[in-house]
Amino acid sequence: MKRYIFLLLMFCSLFSYSQKLEWKTISESYSIAVISENKVELLNENDSLNLEFYQYDPEKEFEIMNFQDSEISHRISKKDLIEKTKNDLILYKDSEYAVKYLMIYDSITVEIFLKNSISDIDFDNLKNRLKENFKSDEFRYISKEEAQKIAEKELGIPYNFFEENIFPASFIIQFKSTTEIVSKIKKIMDELKTQNFIDEITTEGLENHSFILKIVT
Repeated sequence: MKRYIFLLLMFCSLFSYSQKLEWKTISESYSIAVISENKVELLNENDSLNLEFYQYDPEKEFEIMNFQDSEISHRISKKDLIEKTKNDLILYKDSEYAVKYLMIYDSITVEIFLKNSISDIDFDNLKNRLKENFKSDEFRYISKEEAQKIAEKELGIPYNFFEENIFPASFIIQFKSTTEIVSKIKKIMDELKTQNFIDEITTEGLENHSFILKIVT
């Protein structure tokens, strides 16, 4: 019975933490919240701490705030943490903190794959639209033939492996990540997805990812 009472108290404690966490922004990429803090002795640079990593999902914030099923866990020194976060965090011994880390990509790559059935008019309209929105060095066209050669080189596929060229033509767009350009490309992508000549659109770096670091000192 005592065991069940202990587990219930633990659950209530975690629930309390999840409800009371107040995030304080410390940089563009980092925010910190106190889970429990023992303001007696500050953590020194050479002192060690335990880090637990959780992928952050705003829709499942309650579960994440309960800090279950950590993906990675290891010990580092406070000095290493300062170098990692580029912030001299004020941490106390025998305490617990949560740090929210937003991974921001420096560049974005978007590849627009075209169906073989695309008409010359649709192709020219798409190319002109990209020219209007992006600099000439930010996008390029890859023909089916070039796509096949790339596949041969990167995947080691012989030229005559397939009876016909199965690789689609595409436009690749690469640019530096800014709020303005992200908003622009998302709008263009939403419109292009409705076009019947688009086979698929892939992105890399368009969506930033957030992680939670639980610090135990």
